[in-house]
Amino acid sequence: MHLPSSDHPSQEFETPSNGWYCICRAIVFDSWILWSDALPEDLELRAKLDQESFDNITALAKKIHSFHHSFPGWKQLDSSPFKIPCWWDPSHEDPAWRNGQRCLFSLEDYTSEELKDLLPKRNPLKLKIVSKNYVEAYLSPSSLEVRKASESSKILPV
Repeated sequence: MHLPSSDHPSQEFETPSNGWYCICRAIVFDSWILWSDALPEDLELRAKLDQESFDNITALAKKIHSFHHSFPGWKQLDSSPFKIPCWWDPSHEDPAWRNGQRCLFSLEDYTSEELKDLLPKRNPLKLKIVSKNYVEAYLSPSSLEVRKASESSKILPV
């Protein structure tokens, strides 16, 4: 184990920048969305986490978190209202799932129709209804291009 709080390797993971995080850490500060929601349980699959997938997971989690903050009563919660059965899967045949660009989730007390109706039209977060309670979340292609362009502009010439 690399973290003093870890009792087992399944409780931590290595980031692409060689840091170590506890899987019960929020992806976004003050969020109910945890790394355990985004990462597969299989430690061999977790070891395949690359920088692009890490950034995609973080960007999508930020938008889902912001969306959740627009709901009434979000501050009074004492447990996670999210159920996230599927997010990053490096073994998936679809590159969007393989790169952490898609997330399947439900939110307690809301149907998928209600979630979709509550999402502002110009929001870069997009929701696709998959069942009565679950939506597939992703970012619009234009927001992904903007994020990647801003990241590449951070690289300064030597």
